[in-house]
Parts: sequence; structure tokens; C-alpha cells
Amino acid sequence: MEKILYNRLLRPVLAVVMVVSLALGVASSAWPAARQSARIEVLAEAGITNLRTLSIAVTELGEDRLAALIKTPMQGNDFKKMSGLLTEVRDAAGYDRIWLTAQKDGKTIVLCDSSYRDTGTAGVTYLAPGSEWTGPLAEKLGSGVSGLLSGKTEDAYTKSPVETGADTPMLGIAAVVRDKNGTPAAALVAQFPAADIDFTQLGFVDLGLVSWLGFLLFALSLALLVLLSRLRKKFPKPTPPEPTEPEPADFTAEGYESAPAPELPEAPAADQPSGANFDPMTGEPINKDPQPPVNPEA
Repeated sequence: MEKILYNRLLRPVLAVVMVVSLALGVASSAWPAARQSARIEVLAEAGITNLRTLSIAVTELGEDRLAALIKTPMQGNDFKKMSGLLTEVRDAAGYDRIWLTAQKDGKTIVLCDSSYRDTGTAGVTYLAPGSEWTGPLAEKLGSGVSGLLSGKTEDAYTKSPVETGADTPMLGIAAVVRDKNGTPAAALVAQFPAADIDFTQLGFVDLGLVSWLGFLLFALSLALLVLLSRLRKKFPKPTPPEPTEPEPADFTAEGYESAPAPELPEAPAADQPSGANFDPMTGEPINKDPQPPVNPEA
């Protein structure tokens, strides 16, 4: 266990895995989100263009007649004509709902609803003329519509799909309706299915799954690094004993042991000539003046 715990490559490898997995998770989630945002902007611009064209027809209704419609909704032929126009545009442009709204007593009210003929239909919540504009889309786009009616902006749209209870999430758009003097008089609001905005599939690769796995691997790597640090604190690596420093007494004469005296050869025997030389290592006599051999024939 000590070899694994104090392996020099363990912490760098975990750190690299942690960084790579975090980058993979962020990239796999950010890229589809960026593509979706760009797609929603394109769809919203196209839808707002249609609403601006419709706003011209609403303006032609006349300032006085529009003001009368705001004051007493659902009165006269103007309401019927406007409701019928919204329904026709809804069906032709592929919208799900269109509302003509206005500001009254600090609230956004509905003047006309394109689904007025669908009253009682399952899944359709009809907003009667004069009632407050409510619903999932109103929660997401309410501030944008208020900005249109107060003259702060020209158009607005939801930055992300809105769940309205339908099978497909919706996108919301809004455009201002001005009177002939250029003053904001009403706002057209529409919702339509958010189709072709899912970019989490790249070929056979599910980027959502890749992002999830990347963040999971990052969390596991981080947890292992923390666990490794705690285990190293709990089980410290044994250190070799430090060398002892020599004391001053070690450098005195008493600090050294005397070497044993060398053994000397034994003294020559008495029968050896006194003038003979001896080998100090063996004790054998050395004849320095050897006599030449005697010639027997001499």
C-alpha cells in the first residue's frame, strides 16, 4: 500500500484526469447550448418579422377604435374582426397562440386571443378579453412585454424553450403595436413550437451523456485527490534515521583505538652465526656471501 500511496506519478495523473474531464464536461454542455441559443435567435427574428407585419394591420384599426377596444374589450365588430385576423395568422404562420395585449391599471391585459374559438377544448386555457395575461409564457416573457408597452424596447423573445404543458416546448415572441403618432398602444405576443433546437446529438455521440460522464469523472478525480491527501497525513511515509553528528571528543587521541602491535620474528637461535643476516618476515638466515662451489677435481 505504501508504494501506491507514495507513488510519484499518482497525484499528477489524477490532476491531469481532473482537468481533462472538467474541460470535456464544460465543452460538451457549452457547445450545444451555444448552438441552441443561436438557433432560437434566428427563429425569434423570423417570428418577430411576421408580428411586425401583423402590427401594421392592427394599427390600421385606428387609434380611437383600439382605445375603445382597450376600454371595453369584447365589444362590437372590431373585436370579432381582430380575433378572426389573429386566428388566420396563427394558422398560416404555424403559431400555437397569438394574443393582442395592452397595459391597463398597471397590468398586462388580453384584448384578443387567437384561441377564442377553441373555448372548452382540452389543453387550451382561453383568456377572456379584459382578463390579465397569465400562463407559463407570461411568467417568462412578462417583463419583456411590459418593456414594449412602456416604450423601452421594440421586440422581445424568450431565450430558452418554455414548458407550457404541450408535447413540444414553446418559444415566445412579442412585437410592439404603435398608433399613428408612434406611441406604443398594444403588443402582439405569440408562442410557437421550439423545433430543431436540440443539438445534444453529434452523429452517434450523445453530448449530454459525454458532459455527464465528464463531470462525474471530474468529481471522482477530485475525491481521490482529497482522499489521497488525508491518507498521507494519516499514514506518513517512514523516514530513515538522520546521521549523528560527531562529537568533539571523537577527534582527540582518546577517541581512536590503538592498532595492535605487529608481531616480530623470533630471535635467531644460538647455533646461528652471529654475523648472519635474517629475513625479517620469515626469520630465515640470509647468506650475504655465498661460497663458490668447490671443484672436486682441483
